[in-house]
Amino acid sequence: MRAPKLRPAFSRPGFVTFKLDQPCEQPEKFALPSAFARTSGISLGAVKGDRLHELARQVWELPEVVKALGAIEVAGLHVWQRDERSPGDRGFEPYRTALAEEAEHALREVSPIESLR
Repeated sequence: MRAPKLRPAFSRPGFVTFKLDQPCEQPEKFALPSAFARTSGISLGAVKGDRLHELARQVWELPEVVKALGAIEVAGLHVWQRDERSPGDRGFEPYRTALAEEAEHALREVSPIESLR
C-alpha cells in the first residue's frame, strides 16, 4: 500500500505529519517511499488522563495497538511532548523534555514487547 490518500496534518521545519482519511487497515503493508524522510511511522491512537502509568497501560490496550502488534514487528518507540511554541519563536528550540522521557519510561516498563522493556 503506497501512501494512500495522505493529507498534511502538521509541520514545522524538519518535521512533517500526514493523516489518512480512513484508518490504515493493513499497517504491516503501509509504506511511505520518500526521498526526504529519514524515519516514518504510524500513530496508533491517543489516551487521556492524569496518571502516567495508567495511561501507559491504556496505550498498549488500544484496539489499534493490539491489532498492529499482531501484524507488525515494532522496531522502536518514539515519544515526544508537543512543542510549546514554533521553533525560533522568541528563541525557542525543540528539545527532549523530562515529561517525554518519563512517558517513554512508563510505556517501556509496561510494554508487552520484551525488546522494548
